[in-house]
Amino acid sequence: MNESGFREWLRTNYKPNTVSTKLHECRNLAAAYGDLDEHYDADRLDGVMQALAYTAQDRAADRPNPSKLSITSDLYRDLSNYRTAINYYRNFRQGASRRGGNRRPDIDAVHKAMNEYDALGFDEFMEAYNFGSGISYWVLRDGKRYPSKAIFGVAHQFMPNGAPLDNEGCSGTDARKHLESLGFEIQTDDGQSTSHDRSRRYWIEKTLVTGRLDREQGEHSLGRALWSPQRSKSGGDIYSNMRAVQPGDVVFHLTDNEAITGVSIASDAVDDSFQGLAGTDWEGAAYRVALRDYEALVPTLDRSAFLATEPFATELSELAKSGAKGLFYNAHRGLNQGAYLTEATPTLLSILNRAYQAFAGQSLPHVDEDVVVSSAPAATGNSYTLDDALEELFLDRAEAEQIMLLWQAKRNIILQGPPGVGKSFAAQRLAFALMGATDRDRLGFVQFHQSYSYEDFVEGYRPTAEGFELRPGKFVEFCRRAEADPQNSYVFVIDEINRGNLSKILGELMLLIEADKRSPDWAMALASGKVPFHVPGNVYLLGLMNTADRSLAVVDYALRRRFAFVDLVPKLNSPKFRSQLDQAGVSHEVINALIMRVDALNDEIASDTTNLGRGFEIGHSFFCSYPWKLEDGWIWYERVIRTEILHLLREYWFDAPGKVAHWESELLAPL
Repeated sequence: MNESGFREWLRTNYKPNTVSTKLHECRNLAAAYGDLDEHYDADRLDGVMQALAYTAQDRAADRPNPSKLSITSDLYRDLSNYRTAINYYRNFRQGASRRGGNRRPDIDAVHKAMNEYDALGFDEFMEAYNFGSGISYWVLRDGKRYPSKAIFGVAHQFMPNGAPLDNEGCSGTDARKHLESLGFEIQTDDGQSTSHDRSRRYWIEKTLVTGRLDREQGEHSLGRALWSPQRSKSGGDIYSNMRAVQPGDVVFHLTDNEAITGVSIASDAVDDSFQGLAGTDWEGAAYRVALRDYEALVPTLDRSAFLATEPFATELSELAKSGAKGLFYNAHRGLNQGAYLTEATPTLLSILNRAYQAFAGQSLPHVDEDVVVSSAPAATGNSYTLDDALEELFLDRAEAEQIMLLWQAKRNIILQGPPGVGKSFAAQRLAFALMGATDRDRLGFVQFHQSYSYEDFVEGYRPTAEGFELRPGKFVEFCRRAEADPQNSYVFVIDEINRGNLSKILGELMLLIEADKRSPDWAMALASGKVPFHVPGNVYLLGLMNTADRSLAVVDYALRRRFAFVDLVPKLNSPKFRSQLDQAGVSHEVINALIMRVDALNDEIASDTTNLGRGFEIGHSFFCSYPWKLEDGWIWYERVIRTEILHLLREYWFDAPGKVAHWESELLAPL
């Protein structure tokens, strides 16, 4: 057995206790059955797995140990752990990650896992397969609840040549998504269905308790309710987060500016008819959110454990500097004035949870390790639909719907085409349609060029009066904003995407922008910083690419795999194009000549496959500026041909001036 290699693989992918446990189990397996590498090379690991098979029925019948292993404790649990260890070693030899392989249990395997749960009961089932007792999500069968992640993990052993996955070996997010895809309903621990619904959100209440009777006792006390004024004294809407809390959300209580001392669950949405308590500073129109299941944190999480202890202090400071909004603390790691209720985004929650693990040796209550950012859009601002976009675009409905479908599935698309097909115009309209609103705060834009760098786009050190300071790039800053607003979609447009050195600019983002990597599971520290970063699931990328630019290198295959490419073509024959020219006062005679002549030109450009081709055709946007004031249709047409089209043709056919002269006479021939 390659013990040193296996140990290093375990250390890279798992926690220290898993490293020692799986090494010990694989040593025992090798002692009983022979070298595991030989079994793997000879394709005999499945035979060892079968020799370790032991079901709940075997346990009920008190059948003896079927294996060569010496087991003196719980036979069912230990044989399950040994089968899991074989799966770990197989993944190591295959070079897989901790969740290697794409195979997922079918519905029959899931039902068998549920039957196993029914036979053992909650405690024995969870202990046997190394899952904790804190459950955030449940899967339903015939009205009965089962722990979703554990069922998903155990179901793997009921697949051909399968082995169970333990708590570290599978993802709770993957479990929920897969079980929902099989038709099962998923519920949170408070009975709320998650199917086709929002993800649970996490909040931090920063409140003074000591000396305040309303917070120390009674129905409005700590852990029983959140309550605040509706407006600040100056009329500002600084308590708007109260309106965003929904039943099932988790609230951590940071009390007396000293420590996170407890956690509660929101039982209701906001009550905006509530009146602030008489005799308090918050008397008058107020908000109230009822809470339940208050749990005191033992031990408490002192603010120094995350704001003054490394690496968490540096990570929190970087997070504040990188564009994250609405935090309860500032970049200098002091507590913000006010900030009564702020959201704990997945990145912030991850830092706090790791700080608590380091301080107390356990996770924060109610924290699912696979916190997912919902990508469900909730329109804000002026509503904008695909129908609105089609009013302005020359795309057919079927064509536009296909683009939107690709975008939502892939998360990243590139609109490519020759000059003048309306890529930039279409990008903005399609972005608004995806977001469901004309909200420019959720629309980011950048244009790549040869000097654009990783430091501009991701992060890098910038000079300051005191030296150098790590600053976020445009995209990281944009993602931090999106992460803090998980119920809305955000769109980031990259113009001239093929003009930059993509591998240099994107760096780790080549991995993180992939559609299946959009969760905190894949968060990693960027090149210069320490705070984990991931691209939220509600961020959509839209690249624009001019196919006629000779100076640009071909986009590499790595980028092509991460984007869906959509070709935009000239729409000179679109009825909408003709109608708009007509409305601009261009005569039918000029319109017909324009379409016929430019179509003929495009046919020749397309047929010149040696030098040009379809990617060099003349787009309709050249003719969407329309006549200027007293300019008639023919003078306008002549102006566009002479000042824009002919210059482009001279560049296309720089070595064939006779061809340019021919098309000059064709395009400008009298009507």
